[in-house]
Amino acid sequence: MTFKIIPDGISAEELLAQKGWFLMVDVFRVLDPEDTGKYKLAFKQIKRVISQGGDPFETMGRRKLGGRVLLLMEKFAPWYLANPMFKLGKLEADMEFGDFMGIEGEQYFRLSEVCNHFKDHLPYSYSILKRDADRRDDPLAEIGICKYDTTYIVQMPRFREWLQSEFLA
Repeated sequence: MTFKIIPDGISAEELLAQKGWFLMVDVFRVLDPEDTGKYKLAFKQIKRVISQGGDPFETMGRRKLGGRVLLLMEKFAPWYLANPMFKLGKLEADMEFGDFMGIEGEQYFRLSEVCNHFKDHLPYSYSILKRDADRRDDPLAEIGICKYDTTYIVQMPRFREWLQSEFLA
């Protein structure tokens, strides 16, 4: 089994469109150039798949060869693009609630971070929002909050739409 070398200057989109085997460490150098922890997150998810009796190759195209971890891009790219944990954004320290409510386009944030940052503006606490999400059939579509793996995430603009319809109308 041979793997491809990733050329310098390739974008994340171009890399995810490639076919063939790539070293996982090289893939995440392109996907996470600021080293925000996506590489560690991927390993956490690999461990979870294995602990649940799943096959990491079938799930995400991951194969271990000696001391190297390889990714088959045809399987990895769809898994990566569909995984909201890799889309998580960070709230700016000085972000105002109005700016947060004005976010356009699909963006994801940790519920804990949103609740801590805007605790004076949200009608419910983190624990109440978690419980509400757990009790719904499709919480992401209904209120813009869902649990992914062990993390609760907020999807904008769906969360804003729910807040406005319930509390700001």
